[in-house]
Amino acid sequence: DSSANGPWPNAKMAAVSLTYDDGLDSQLKFALPALAARGFHATFYLASFQGVPHGWALPDLTSELSPRHQAWASAAASGHELGGHTIYHPCLNNTPGFQPIDYDSAKMAGELDEANQRLSRLGAQAPFTFAYPCGGDVEGNSDGPYVSLVDERYLAARTSAVGVSIPGGIDL
Repeated sequence: DSSANGPWPNAKMAAVSLTYDDGLDSQLKFALPALAARGFHATFYLASFQGVPHGWALPDLTSELSPRHQAWASAAASGHELGGHTIYHPCLNNTPGFQPIDYDSAKMAGELDEANQRLSRLGAQAPFTFAYPCGGDVEGNSDGPYVSLVDERYLAARTSAVGVSIPGGIDL
């Protein structure tokens, strides 16, 4: 019986990782309840967006937590992973100041470090994992891709490559 020798807990032969980006309202309203109803946990990669200091998914470092932030803290307390996704989600289509080219290594390092502090305010536990926003692992910043900065700070990182995994065509 090959199931007795599986690499996952309880001798399972495979695992599925459910991930959600950005910390959207729809994830709080629909995804979290649907996951809870099935006893599933997921990883939510939280970010704020261009020019939004703390009103989105990540709180700032000093203000009182909003009800939205408290909802993410509750998700962490109930077993969901909260992961890094930068603070301001640098993307090519963002306004100036929030595009990958606007970041040098020092600015990106500071943003990654502060993002981790913001995650900790929500009760997330290190070591954190990371999801690159908008091809940041490919496009990079003005000093080049920031992969090395992510490698220094995170246990694992999810690429932004677009693709579909075909069951039966993956070497697990």
